[in-house]
Amino acid sequence: MIHPTSLRAAWGHLLLHASPAYWTIQAAIALGTLVPPLLVTSFGNLPQPFKLMLTVPAIGSAVMFFLATHAFLRPALQLWFVSRARRTREWLFLLAAIAALALLMVALELPFAGPASHGASESLDSIVINTSSRRIEIDLTERYSRLMAVLDRFGELFIWALLYIAAKALQSRRQLERQVREARMRQLTYQLSPHFLFNAFNSIRGMIFEDRDRAAELITQLSELFRFHLSHESRTEQTLAEEWQLARRYLDLEAIRLESRLRLHVDLAEDCMHRRLPSLTLLTLVENAIKHGVAPNVDGGRLTIRARTGGPGWWLEVTNTVGAGRATHSTGTGLANLRERLALGHGAIAAVIPCSEAEEFCVRVEMAA
Repeated sequence: MIHPTSLRAAWGHLLLHASPAYWTIQAAIALGTLVPPLLVTSFGNLPQPFKLMLTVPAIGSAVMFFLATHAFLRPALQLWFVSRARRTREWLFLLAAIAALALLMVALELPFAGPASHGASESLDSIVINTSSRRIEIDLTERYSRLMAVLDRFGELFIWALLYIAAKALQSRRQLERQVREARMRQLTYQLSPHFLFNAFNSIRGMIFEDRDRAAELITQLSELFRFHLSHESRTEQTLAEEWQLARRYLDLEAIRLESRLRLHVDLAEDCMHRRLPSLTLLTLVENAIKHGVAPNVDGGRLTIRARTGGPGWWLEVTNTVGAGRATHSTGTGLANLRERLALGHGAIAAVIPCSEAEEFCVRVEMAA
């Protein structure tokens, strides 16, 4: 149960705060109510009393509808109906509340209708339409007109409530999907870090017995790499420029270990550097290329990193040479991980395309603009 003080605070907050889309829709509804009678009275050759009979009730109806939906119906829906389990009892309560609100609206609209009707010299009790087959009589007595007005307001409020509930449900669903997608991408990113750390420690371990100074330099490079990575760990996407800074630190680390066996060629177009892609995309591709293509070979190999705009989007490509002494085939975990992150973040507008030739292995990531 909501405490009265908290209820007043929440109600007041909802009265003052709403999205721009909500205000736009409310303004459109008000204009839709006012424009037709204003056009008729402006361009129609009607007596002044009839103009009042059209415009004054229309203004009163627009004001009452706004107050009813914004001051009462929207806060009630937001506090007790939206994002909650909706059973039959809740729906019946909503219908009863809307019916009571419709009665109140009609009662409050009487002062707007009263002055307008005083100017008319005559009142109508009924309208009779004679056709060839039958006679149709429409009752316009006060009791019947009030009943029709209540039903009309009830229908308007009920439709407004359904549309509001549907819009909030769609908004909540999209927000939940986004949160799940981001959580999954963070999980996949964290899965990469231990894999990379394992490879880096193996490199340092191999260097300790060969050159202690270089091993110390490897540790320094590793600490710099992780300092940069930790400063961006909460982000699921990064620009290509940020990805290159991370990959470059890793390559500096591997260059100490591989020395001249690693021949690097980088060709990243300037207009691609601001493009966004899932975090650790480039590092994943570079790490796989060195681990399965360059490092196992006695003579090392060439690693090429390219990025270009083309067609409707842009692409990032990592190519490594393949020679004798190749290690066992990769399990494909890195590329599968990358595919899943691209699918979560970009859906069908991104693709990972591996291609293998006699002396080269290439992986291209294609992204829409």
